[in-house]
Amino acid sequence: MITDEYFSISAPAEGMFKDRGSAFHAFAYPVSDQETIKLFIKQIKKTHYECNHHCYAFRLGQGGHIYRSSDDREPAGSAGKPILGQLLSHNLSDILIVVSRYFGGTQLGIPGLINAYKQAANDAINKSEQIVKTVKQSYQFTIACAHLNDLMTILRSEPVEFIQENYHEPVVLSIAIRKSSELALLEKLKNNHLLAIHLKIIQIT
Repeated sequence: MITDEYFSISAPAEGMFKDRGSAFHAFAYPVSDQETIKLFIKQIKKTHYECNHHCYAFRLGQGGHIYRSSDDREPAGSAGKPILGQLLSHNLSDILIVVSRYFGGTQLGIPGLINAYKQAANDAINKSEQIVKTVKQSYQFTIACAHLNDLMTILRSEPVEFIQENYHEPVVLSIAIRKSSELALLEKLKNNHLLAIHLKIIQIT
């Protein structure tokens, strides 16, 4: 069975951790692309300019295969990696967490930093609302009006979301369908020999 679900957060959330005078403010954001991530990081740095460090981690897409972390001048592995570890631990993707540190005057050491960034990120996650997201594939269909009813019968038999509909001759429909139902839909279209002859299908990336 194809798995097309993964977990993310629905809205921004904030967390906090304090240790020996240093305050670690964590900001969690739902994101879908790296350009948005850059904008959020830039915004945090501008708003909290008095912070010494702005460390972060993000994961994108189903399985979180696109990811990155940054220590932002903290000792290597002491900040970005613990934040990323929390994203992995909670099995979250399409999420960015930035932890901004206000230095309190006392060095925490690498173990202390690891714990602080971990706890701040975890607090932001715990205060967020988690949601289930689904992976979808989009298609565009072009067909003559005479065969539209046959096409619509098949499309309505699966969980299809209509994105764009143009019912002039020829009819052009754009749809999105969950990955778990994609093969079933394509098989039905293929097995209807009339549609297979007259239907033009384009996969939209």
